Amino acid sequence: MIFRCLDHWGRAVILTERRWAEHVLSRRPYFAGHEEDVRDTITDPAFVVYDIDYPSRENYYRPSPLPYPYAGVLIKVVVDFRGRESSLSPGGTMVTVYLTSGKKPGEEQRWP
Repeated sequence: MIFRCLDHWGRAVILTERRWAEHVLSRRPYFAGHEEDVRDTITDPAFVVYDIDYPSRENYYRPSPLPYPYAGVLIKVVVDFRGRESSLSPGGTMVTVYLTSGKKPGEEQRWP
């Protein structure tokens, strides 16, 4: 496991080594060494929206701290909460992360 953190609502979110290596770094190598920035996007987002395509997912956004040419945009972290219910607390798994200029049209704001 790369990390386990709590989101704004106290829900546990995990990022597995396999997801990080096979899905994120293989497609977006510029995120290498930026695991903490991804975690910070979940724990202290600028805003959170409901995913327009997948009802079990929420998208966390935060300004990118990455250097040029990746500065001036947002980090978007997609978390899936399906199938992560436990007797202790609900939680989610990070699905992907990427850079974007803004939220996707139709995404409904959850917070703030």
